[in-house]
Amino acid sequence: SPHFQVAERALYFWNNEYILSLIEDNCQVILPIIFGTLYRVSKEHWNQTIVSLIYNVLKTFMEMNGTLFDELTASYKLEKQRELKKEKERRELWQKLEELRLKKLQNLEEAQMNQLNLQNSQDVQKSSKS
Repeated sequence: SPHFQVAERALYFWNNEYILSLIEDNCQVILPIIFGTLYRVSKEHWNQTIVSLIYNVLKTFMEMNGTLFDELTASYKLEKQRELKKEKERRELWQKLEELRLKKLQNLEEAQMNQLNLQNSQDVQKSSKS
């Protein structure tokens, strides 16, 4: 949560031995569910206390199951790279579309100017015949 008190209270659950034992018993299920959010918030949250608490939680996870933690870290980073690549491709596509739109608009303006010039020359020809 961006609200630090809500995040702080949620992270304090990790100080409860009973909750921690339940999480440890089910870390194969729980860790993949919450890892991405914890990792992202550890990099982005504005409150240093929350970031510190999240680092403690991540450290606890690493101690519980280092192999799973490493797999999830690698998977998260790979997914982030995919997202960044996809975002870059999306921006490039929009840029190409904008360039095409501008080119089409320029061609349309040129066609309109040519049509006006043709019409003007036809009007001049008609008036010179009269």
